[in-house]
Amino acid sequence: MKLLVVDGVKVVDERRVSPPVGSVPATELCLNYFDIAMLSVQVEYLFFFDFPGSTQDFRDVHFPRLKRSLSLALSLFYPLAGRVVPSPESPNYYPGGDRVIRYSDGDSVSLTLAESGNDFASLVGNQAKEAKAFHPLVPPLPRVTVFPGSGVSVGLTFNHVVSDGTGIIHFIKSWAAISKAGGGDVSVVKDLPSFDRASRGDLEPLKRAFLEKIATDHRIERLAASSSESKEEPNQTTRHGRRRMTRATFVLKRAHIEALRSSNKIKISSFSAACALVWSCLAKSRPTPPRRGDGESYGTHCFWLPANHRHRLRPPLGRACFGNFSPVVSHAELAGENGFSSASEAIQSAIRRIDEGRVDHL
Repeated sequence: MKLLVVDGVKVVDERRVSPPVGSVPATELCLNYFDIAMLSVQVEYLFFFDFPGSTQDFRDVHFPRLKRSLSLALSLFYPLAGRVVPSPESPNYYPGGDRVIRYSDGDSVSLTLAESGNDFASLVGNQAKEAKAFHPLVPPLPRVTVFPGSGVSVGLTFNHVVSDGTGIIHFIKSWAAISKAGGGDVSVVKDLPSFDRASRGDLEPLKRAFLEKIATDHRIERLAASSSESKEEPNQTTRHGRRRMTRATFVLKRAHIEALRSSNKIKISSFSAACALVWSCLAKSRPTPPRRGDGESYGTHCFWLPANHRHRLRPPLGRACFGNFSPVVSHAELAGENGFSSASEAIQSAIRRIDEGRVDHL
């Protein structure tokens, strides 16, 4: 196999992994309101682990087990190996028609093993580092990268249309459990996923309302064009174009959180305090948008709060359902002296609507 080297990361092995033959029948899962809303969203995960061995050690001992366990995990979470394709039987609510997740026997994902000469300790540290160092570690498909004598990273990218964060973490934990048990026993996964869309309630009116609302919005064309009808790698120019960006980890200790909460007019949770701090600081770091003739700013900022609605809708839905709330505050409010308070009030208000079970703001 020809070795591919990108930004100091060398691919040393690549395998196609599918559920065991005959373990999953050909299946189509329709997309409901929540799925359609996330059609163009990609979610990345990157995990780091200590590993003192060599790349060859990992390739000989651990990689075969990861491959076997991934195959079994995909037999339980088969939509992850499927494709999002047009559905010829569904109404044409938007350009290109409706979509379904289709799995056929033999559908697979690519699992790669790579080696990196980058400094493992620097990548996992809290200090500022170039963001581009992380990009080769999280390809569109699962990749395990060995840092010889130091550690291992596992990077995965998912289309949010398949599942929300709760479902994806469920898959990752199931894969890990099967691998830990030796890679050949699926019975170690006690909490099996459910993909019965009929048990998710009558979401068709919500889906219809959502699609009709944005039918004249040009963004819908991007939604239709960004479904994973093929598994080709996304344009790397967009992904690797941010060469000068950096990332760092900021640790908020209990004293910091309490200081933020006590400085606010309303009572807020630790989660709201942390989110409000990030939101207001980001607004202050960006240029101020132009103002209208009445002096008001054109600019607004959105902060997405994922919310689990499985038990909030009536009737309650299965585990594959989720929702997102997006409180909006103007740039002027966030970047001003009371930016933290404005942010925390907006976030707390959104959380209150979630707790009250109000899904009309989805």
